[in-house]
Amino acid sequence: MPQKSYKTFTEARKYIHLQKFRNRKAFVKWAKSNKKPKNIPTNPNSIYKKDWKDWGDFLGTGNKKNSELSKGFLPFNKARIKVRKAHLKNKHEFYLWSKKHKDIPVSADFYYKKKEAWTNWIDFLGTKKFSPLQRSKTFWFYKKAKSYVRKLKLGGKKEYELWAKNELNISLGKVNLPKFPIGKLPFDPFVVYKKNWKSFNDFLGTNNLAFYQKKYCSFSIAYRWIRRLNKYKTLIDSEVTYKEYSKESKRYEKFKIIPKGKFKGLKVKPVNIPDNPKKVYQDQWRDWEFFLLFVTPKLEPMNYRNYKKACLFAKNLKLNGQREWKDYCKASDMAIQQKLSKIKKEKFKGLPLKPVDIPKAVYNHYKIFQNENFNWGEFLGTKNIQNQKKNYRDYKKAKTFIKSLKLKSQKEWNDYCRVSKKYKHLKKIPDGKFKGLKVKPIDIPSGVNRTYKKNFKGFGELLGIKNLSSLKRK
Repeated sequence: MPQKSYKTFTEARKYIHLQKFRNRKAFVKWAKSNKKPKNIPTNPNSIYKKDWKDWGDFLGTGNKKNSELSKGFLPFNKARIKVRKAHLKNKHEFYLWSKKHKDIPVSADFYYKKKEAWTNWIDFLGTKKFSPLQRSKTFWFYKKAKSYVRKLKLGGKKEYELWAKNELNISLGKVNLPKFPIGKLPFDPFVVYKKNWKSFNDFLGTNNLAFYQKKYCSFSIAYRWIRRLNKYKTLIDSEVTYKEYSKESKRYEKFKIIPKGKFKGLKVKPVNIPDNPKKVYQDQWRDWEFFLLFVTPKLEPMNYRNYKKACLFAKNLKLNGQREWKDYCKASDMAIQQKLSKIKKEKFKGLPLKPVDIPKAVYNHYKIFQNENFNWGEFLGTKNIQNQKKNYRDYKKAKTFIKSLKLKSQKEWNDYCRVSKKYKHLKKIPDGKFKGLKVKPIDIPSGVNRTYKKNFKGFGELLGIKNLSSLKRK
């Protein structure tokens, strides 16, 4: 008997049918939450033992256990006789046929293997194992199959396989296609038509080529062609917009100019310019800024201001790195579109707009075109130098400075390096644990063990402490 505080079985079942749970897991989640009323149990299968049938009945899903489903299947010998009478030729034909016959499992090999009756598909279907040449006698000749398939205008290999499984209409919405002619067209034409086979693109009549089969123009021709597009309209300014443009040009490949949409008026991209230039031109690739670099008609590269004057403007902005410069350029472009005199974005609020005579792609212009010794630390006034280009002091001199700090462990050294980054514009650290210590000079690295590999013997020796690690004592 159910407890007094709980509802009766019928009342509880009606209430839970209204909740529309998909399965038992969904019910358990709901039962653990605060939404469940107190008069419905968390374990109804134990409380309503007398009236209980199964979870499918209680939840209203109608789902049954695999053991209950298997009760309706025929035994192996009877199932094999029934299947052999259907004269099915392969596993794919059986898969389509078994959907209509519920007394035989779809995955017959998996179901009958458990009962140790299964041998193989040839024995189960009653077919002989034919070679591709023998199989081709039952199917259409290659030319006939090819001409039949080309009329359907399938997009590629995936569409052909979906059509063979009768799933193409559902997935792609192609309603007017005929049913797959079983026994006349093979599911694996590349095996049956091995002698005449070239590729699926040739078989289906599509112009799609594999990545390695396409012939592209050189890197210099590709980026010059795209830069000409950006000369008058700066629509393609990033990787995302380039991919959108390549999709639109595929859509209107029969036209010379794109008639509609975002890229209206631009020329259609030629076939010999790749959709993924970064992958095709791996050896020559620099970055997307260089590939899509544009020159406006009003301003040519020679009219940009000098490198020194550009540095003076950039230093006054007090930006921290290359990323902030890119974000600042985007923010200034947004402000120009809104016809504002200053930037309103929170990060760069109050900063002046970027002048027209300073390029966005600063590195490409000053380093590549004008051969200047460009450096982001010098340009933005951060004084940051790349680790490869830094000239560090000798190990002995670095060691004497580090010993003077009187630090006790490697952790303290790492913390000291982090704090000195904050106060790099000062001579001494003003606050905190390391108050009064000198700020770490630029010519001493934070990763001492990496830069001084040959001379480095351990942090105990470097910091002037006796407590070395157990390995170094030995």
